Amino acid sequence: MRRLALFDLDGTLTKKDTLVEFIKYIRGKEYFYLGALLFLPVMLVMKLRLISDNRSKEILLKIFIGNMKTETLLAKGETFSMEILPKLVTYSAKRQLDYHTENGDDVVIVSASTTVWIQKWCDINNYLLISTKLKFSGGKFSGRFDGKNCKGEEKVMRIKQELNLSDYDYIFAYGNDKSDIPMLNLADKSYYGTIDEDILN
Repeated sequence: MRRLALFDLDGTLTKKDTLVEFIKYIRGKEYFYLGALLFLPVMLVMKLRLISDNRSKEILLKIFIGNMKTETLLAKGETFSMEILPKLVTYSAKRQLDYHTENGDDVVIVSASTTVWIQKWCDINNYLLISTKLKFSGGKFSGRFDGKNCKGEEKVMRIKQELNLSDYDYIFAYGNDKSDIPMLNLADKSYYGTIDEDILN
């Protein structure tokens, strides 16, 4: 029997948001809180539905990493992915990931966070990654995504682009946010919430 396990990352596998932690890691806490103040007007405009969630996230990333050289950003992302990200994954979540890996299931991380600070961790653990990608131009982050933010229905679109779901006899899915529900609906068995206890089945 061929089985597939789809995992959201932030809040499902991790105890903290990896975007926030990555920004703090590369910029420091003082810069983070200053940037957060600059982002407040954007958040207000987003709440009023005058700009999309997709665009507001692009602006957020532009504020923090838009002036960073591509090679520097990618190097810091790789280091974060190897050294910091594993510490953010809860013990129970790691056990659940290991359960699927040891049973020969295909494990896929499906995340709105970007490949920059997730990819290396996935490579080391042999997880397929489907996530938001950044567009680079002129040796820097362009302030735009390469494609769409991998969230909500976009997760389902990307999963179906990357995988032939009919190849699987059974699908598991794990998510902790309303935006994960479309992905959870793909599964034969789904789990909603942070993986903070052993659910090894």
